[in-house]
Amino acid sequence: MDFNLLRDINCAIFDFMQQQKYSADQLIKLENEFSKTMCPSASAHAQLAKETGLTEKQIEQWFERRRTVWKFYLYFWMLNAILKRMKMHYKNIMQSDKIFRPLNWANWKKYLWYRNT
Repeated sequence: MDFNLLRDINCAIFDFMQQQKYSADQLIKLENEFSKTMCPSASAHAQLAKETGLTEKQIEQWFERRRTVWKFYLYFWMLNAILKRMKMHYKNIMQSDKIFRPLNWANWKKYLWYRNT
């Protein structure tokens, strides 16, 4: 895994999330609510607006952005897991003695059905 790429992606996501500046307390409350439910109801939006001092529209936009980031991370880690699994599978196949690996054409010829005997 290329950690420089991951760092750049994290920086881009951080910039995307920080379009609207939030205080640490506001972010903690919003993240706690996001961990409970990704799509809070209108009443939960109103409650969060009272607790954080933000408008309901800002709360709604924050959750939309946060879901976008969550989806990105989900796809990123799923792809990473698939690639790791493929790499492991390929490694197991290459180490297996059951794999058919002729070294040259002479070895191939003995497997041809139309060969002359």
